[in-house]
Amino acid sequence: MSNVTLLLKEFLPRAGMVYPPGKGFLRRRWQAKKILSGLIGEKVIKLGKRDAFNGTNKRAVDQELATMFDHAPVALLHATESGLDFEGFLNCLQSSVPWAKRCSIETFNQFCCRLVMARHEWRKHPTYPYEFSLHSKTAQSIDRMMDTIKGDYDLEWFQIWEWGDLVAHEVDLDDAEDEVYLPGDYDGMVEGANMVTDEQAAAATGTRTMTLPYR
Repeated sequence: MSNVTLLLKEFLPRAGMVYPPGKGFLRRRWQAKKILSGLIGEKVIKLGKRDAFNGTNKRAVDQELATMFDHAPVALLHATESGLDFEGFLNCLQSSVPWAKRCSIETFNQFCCRLVMARHEWRKHPTYPYEFSLHSKTAQSIDRMMDTIKGDYDLEWFQIWEWGDLVAHEVDLDDAEDEVYLPGDYDGMVEGANMVTDEQAAAATGTRTMTLPYR
């Protein structure tokens, strides 16, 4: 079996969401690898001899992301009672689903905020399907979350944290594609070979930049 290239964006729900153009979704390639590795490691994405991008995997990811956002009321309550800020709220969301615990705080925060902004982009530029009832579970759960937290945090918080410490909306050109490479025989692949820490990956990242067209 030949090597398989998995792109994070291929597993993300589409209905009710508008993503940036191109293959990339996160700031760096290794961040997408962390998200994918978490989803694979917790068996949300099940890899076998069939096409990894099948409907079952995509529906499973949609459900998992919806479950995460539906934890918003509990996460907000915990953050408020503990005197935590917006980052603390996101950390509570991260701890609500096992796969997300495999990611760094920075990677998860960016992933979460970009999903919220993808929902916002759909509201600004609606595409088919237009009926809310036909939107993905993720899109609908983001709506519920925003209704829940609107008295504490609005969309601007997610806009700011979507880019983190980036200046002028720049990303690494070398990492424009969110790819993770798996061996040809990838049955049962969870974690392991060729994995590096976030710190090692960041240190090895290039510095050439490009301005994203997404806004």
